[in-house]
Amino acid sequence: MPESIKNKMKYPEWLFSIQSNIYAKYHVASPETFYNKNDLYTVASEKYSDDVKSIEPYYNILKLDEFSKTNAELVLMLPYTPYNRENMSAWIAVGNEGSNYGKFVAYAFPKDITVYGPLQIENMIDNNPEISKELTLWNSGGSKVIRGNLLAVPVNNSLLYIEPVYLSSENQASLPELKRVIAVYGNNVVMAENIVDAINKAMGVKIEQSNVSENTNSEQEDDILHITDHDELISIYERLETSSKDGEWKDFGEALADFKEYVNKIKENSITPLTNLEE
Repeated sequence: MPESIKNKMKYPEWLFSIQSNIYAKYHVASPETFYNKNDLYTVASEKYSDDVKSIEPYYNILKLDEFSKTNAELVLMLPYTPYNRENMSAWIAVGNEGSNYGKFVAYAFPKDITVYGPLQIENMIDNNPEISKELTLWNSGGSKVIRGNLLAVPVNNSLLYIEPVYLSSENQASLPELKRVIAVYGNNVVMAENIVDAINKAMGVKIEQSNVSENTNSEQEDDILHITDHDELISIYERLETSSKDGEWKDFGEALADFKEYVNKIKENSITPLTNLEE
């Protein structure tokens, strides 16, 4: 196959779905565990619009040491939960670039640490009185709230969950409008008008447009992340949505790399992670 074509190939979602479902049962190494079905995985569920359904494989840009020590690459991934439980137990990914095409990597979270799964995050959102009240208000009078796909972003030793909230009218010709962004970090569940404010509230940091003097005597300044261009981060989120919709994965990868760079800066200046994950 010519390299110009080979470099544009993506690992098929349908094949990954079959393999990940098989791995959910056959990942164990102990014959006794396998026979007793003591460690079964199942693909995690999420709330999409008004329905609860299994998460479909989704492409993401991640830097995995198994693939590259320095570069982020396009991967296809899925989160797992234990059978008949909702906490996250593991996730699996397959490479899409160069020699890593078709190469699998799987991580299992420690069994003695509770890591919230996607549906548990969705329930935390539902149980938040302020968010629930606002969504119920919007979901009336000819309008419909659409909860978009829940995105789990690894940030060092923690997970940051991002979920867009769209508002659509009953008019068939109307297009959904991005209304809010929900962010969940540890036990913090917040909703804001844009992704900057959502991250700000969820992770306990402050993002500002103003330039800050390099010399400061304020001890509080050490805990504040200053980003000089507030609109740039919003632009990155819009690039993610547009490139994902259009299938422009190169642009998607570049935008997500920029987004993760900002998130990592936030992480470096924020509080100690509420949930620690070990490989």
